[in-house]
Amino acid sequence: MIYPTVFVTGSGGSITDMQPIMNAFTNSKQANLKENLDFTLKEDGTLAVKGSFKSTNHHPVVGFGMTKGTENSQTYQKGLVQVMAYLKQHYQVGYVNFVGFSSGGAGVLRYLITDSKNHNYPPVNKFVSLSGQYNKGTAQINQDYLAVLNNGPQLKTTEYQYWQNNYQKIDSGVKVAFLTSNYDAKKETDGAVPWTDTFSPYNLLKKNGNSVDYYIFKGANLSHGNVPKNTAAIKYIKDFIYEK
Repeated sequence: MIYPTVFVTGSGGSITDMQPIMNAFTNSKQANLKENLDFTLKEDGTLAVKGSFKSTNHHPVVGFGMTKGTENSQTYQKGLVQVMAYLKQHYQVGYVNFVGFSSGGAGVLRYLITDSKNHNYPPVNKFVSLSGQYNKGTAQINQDYLAVLNNGPQLKTTEYQYWQNNYQKIDSGVKVAFLTSNYDAKKETDGAVPWTDTFSPYNLLKKNGNSVDYYIFKGANLSHGNVPKNTAAIKYIKDFIYEK
């Protein structure tokens, strides 16, 4: 039985954006066999598959990217359905963990809405959102991030309204963590995505009965595009996935 972690890249599309975190997982004692499986969603909607892993690698590392980047969570969802179908067809999967960066976080959240209760695919155990974007980068005028954590955002884009209208379709057994960087604590942003955006689904998942955490990390590599290199974020994600 295997328990893969799927790393979903941001809007740039390249799997290499997630490489620092993926390398940390590949080199961990849990995934000590140096094997990776990468999926790339092509423009025609099909998947390119590179690599494989042995059944003795119980915690394999899986990358998901695109030949053409996008912020469209529906595009991500269509690709992730294929990834999950492939994993189920070729391996004995106990469950899958997801780490979604930037727009990839929204892609994973949409997948959780559409398919986390679909028994045709492996169950999802945990989801880590790394500087995820869920409300079109909207900064709240009269709310700080703590207010959004407790009550949700006041300014709601059509993207957020989709989460609000559909969050109850998510399997409440999925454990979730929302991470962002302390790039600018005064403005509450990682330099690209406001904290009030990246934490906007937190309240919904709490209401859904999911176990939900949040973490604002410090250190080097705090700007949005560099957060996959941040050592504090990497440590938190590894500990969260492997329950240290």
